[in-house]
Amino acid sequence: MNPFLTPSILIALFCSVFLIDTVVDFLNLEASKKPLPASLKDVQTEEMKLRASNYLEKRVYLGATRSVFLLVSFLVLLGRGFFRSLQNFSEHCSDKPMLQAIIFTLSLVLLNQIAQIPFSAYSTFVIEEEFGFNRTTPKIFISDLMKSLFVGLLLGGTLFSFIVSILMHYGANAGWIIWLGYTAFQFFLVWIAPVTLLPLFLKLSPITEGPLKTAIESYAKKQSFSLDGAWICDASKRSAKSNAFFTGFGRFRRLVLFDTLIEKHPESEIIAIVAHEAGHFKLGHIWKHSLATTLASLVVFLAIQKLVEADSLYSAFLVRPGNVGIGLILALMVLSKLSFFLSPIGAYFSRRNEYAADQFSVETTGDAASMVSGLKRLVTDNLGVLQNHPLHVILHASHPPLVDRIKPLV
Repeated sequence: MNPFLTPSILIALFCSVFLIDTVVDFLNLEASKKPLPASLKDVQTEEMKLRASNYLEKRVYLGATRSVFLLVSFLVLLGRGFFRSLQNFSEHCSDKPMLQAIIFTLSLVLLNQIAQIPFSAYSTFVIEEEFGFNRTTPKIFISDLMKSLFVGLLLGGTLFSFIVSILMHYGANAGWIIWLGYTAFQFFLVWIAPVTLLPLFLKLSPITEGPLKTAIESYAKKQSFSLDGAWICDASKRSAKSNAFFTGFGRFRRLVLFDTLIEKHPESEIIAIVAHEAGHFKLGHIWKHSLATTLASLVVFLAIQKLVEADSLYSAFLVRPGNVGIGLILALMVLSKLSFFLSPIGAYFSRRNEYAADQFSVETTGDAASMVSGLKRLVTDNLGVLQNHPLHVILHASHPPLVDRIKPLV
């Protein structure tokens, strides 16, 4: 039987994802520059449209540059036998398979993080600064970077060690056992994140007494929506962009409003946005999404189990088979590219849920005008483009384009 994966197939996979993604991004950029139809001219002036398109253009070119750099780096490293050399280095450092896998994986993670820093810094301090969004100081940028790395290594390292240990000891049953452990780990994070992880990056304060707090609590009570209070986060320390989200579940669920959202939106629009977010819970979107991702993770772990057992996975990266921990990180690299071709499925259901949550907001608040004006303000204040290429929507859009989103509401 011919191997299912070879260096040539691996290169073709990485290159095809790059080409499709890049072409779609540039098609979307061209779509954003088209003249606005009359129905959208009350949302953006020509000056605002040009500014939004320029903002998108800067981000698309930066994203393309980053993708080219990472792809070329991967191809050069693969061609020069870097992965084999890294395997030799890990084996030189330790004769224990688990430590070898950790050294191999940690080296790749750190190299990737270092490679990403210049692009992230340019995005923050050049592009976001140019368009008036950036409020991040170098101190905050470095602090966030270090905290993200620490949390990622702590949680990711724990999960990685668990998965490798199961792969080493449970053979054919490993995929199912890993899935059960991963699912428990995910629910633990959802429970603990609001009180331990989120405050590492955002300072949360209970919303002060006043009309907005009263309106939020009144809405939540009317909808029998359990809530551990409404909180304000200091998002303005990092960006001028606005947002709101729920975190946690059950009686531990918290509503978090960006302070920039409160600054820019009247009370009626904030309530409409809160009702939209609550709609995701009341309509079952959260548990359905959790169930879908849980089942998808089972498929992923069963696939990983098969991949790490296949010699062709290792030969594609020009390394020796035998260490399932090294096989795990190689399998994840392959699956991350394959998942690109499945992304339209998740994006489709996400857009469908957004339509439903918008409708829920209108039905429960009785205020379609505030929902529509709130959506328009969010898009224009965050320099969103009003016209998108259909392929970009299919591949990447978790939210429908504004023009499609407000049609059912007016």
